Amino acid sequence: MIKNTRSMVACLLVGLGGLLVAGCGGPWPGSEPADTSLGGGDEGGQGGQAAVGGGGNAATGGSATGGNAAEQETLKSLGAKLGLDWGIAVNAFHGNNKLVDEAYMNLAAEQFGRYCTGNATMSEIEPSPNEWFFTEPSTDWGTSVETMLSFAETHNQKVRFHPFVWGLGLDWTPADNPVWPTPEWIHNGDYTRKQMIAILYQYIDKVMAEVGHRVDDWIVVNEPLGWGPDDSVVLKNDIWTQKLGDDYVELAFKRARKASPNATLILNEFGADYVGKGAIKGDPHREDRFYNFVVQLLEKGTPIDGVGFEFHLFAGEDKPTVKKILDNFERYGALGLKVYVTELDVGVTPPVTEAKLAEQAEIYATVVRAVLESKSCNSITLWDGSDKYSWFNVANAFPGYIDACMFDADMQPKPAYHAVVNVMKEYLNKQ
Repeated sequence: MIKNTRSMVACLLVGLGGLLVAGCGGPWPGSEPADTSLGGGDEGGQGGQAAVGGGGNAATGGSATGGNAAEQETLKSLGAKLGLDWGIAVNAFHGNNKLVDEAYMNLAAEQFGRYCTGNATMSEIEPSPNEWFFTEPSTDWGTSVETMLSFAETHNQKVRFHPFVWGLGLDWTPADNPVWPTPEWIHNGDYTRKQMIAILYQYIDKVMAEVGHRVDDWIVVNEPLGWGPDDSVVLKNDIWTQKLGDDYVELAFKRARKASPNATLILNEFGADYVGKGAIKGDPHREDRFYNFVVQLLEKGTPIDGVGFEFHLFAGEDKPTVKKILDNFERYGALGLKVYVTELDVGVTPPVTEAKLAEQAEIYATVVRAVLESKSCNSITLWDGSDKYSWFNVANAFPGYIDACMFDADMQPKPAYHAVVNVMKEYLNKQ
């Protein structure tokens, strides 16, 4: 195979429509392997608030250094007792192979029972027509699908494949972002609708044939929704709607079901996480527009098993409540769908203070509490997991916000981690 030698700067994935950057990971500059193992961190959290309080050793979790049983508690172990699935999305394709960072990968293995192949896009797997990259990287700086799946299997983790189909808006040009989720050969090719359907079907068939038996669930279509003045369904004007048509989402799901009848198929979206989220970004009907789109798809017989909400949130801006989250989640449950939190992180503004970390912790705790109360959702995946690799930091994905993760750059738990642990213990005590 001929390796694609696209420039590293190509990987900077920035905002869609100037409003909100979707869950696309980001470029990861090279880093030296960490020389410290995952530690227990500060036991007390940031003081004052009950949600953030330390709770002694029981709240430290994630320590691989021995000690009593309470010190060994992790998100994964506590979640298992509650039926709560904890995952981490490791974007190891764009600009940095995180899998060589021992401390980071220890964190991924110890704390999480699900591994999401963050941004394993068509550009990475089929960068040229019929040139397939599964067992080796398609770039000089990334990793391979095989490496990621092997890690998950070594650590007995479930696998989420992210994503099959994802297109950026057509207002982006190669000068802005030379590496798009959909490869340049599709953007530059003069393909008919019939040819685009054939390309889509071949890609889905090939990927599922190669790795389907090793994957538990699939983000089949990522972020199709557009912006609009009301709750009428509007899709993004991207390469798929332009060259194939608005029914590309329906076609992708139906083909995935045909290729793998027992697979769990998920539709993923950003900015529609809880009632009122869209209004923050100037699109007050966004949550209802996505719901209406899902209803339309189901009425057409589209085999959707679940919907994913990304939950890229911002302390000081987002004010989710358990009720607002549940009011959104449970209407999908009423449609017979599972709900997933797929890319959770919560940015803060610099300079980072104890008060801002406490607000960040409160938001994380609110999301976890809502999931534990939900009848339709029992799965939370964190995007990146550590501030060392957060796209808020290394990609400046959301200018003005940084340090969005539960673990800091040294893989130590932050107040958000302690807050989440305390919420889970609260629910365990109710059992």
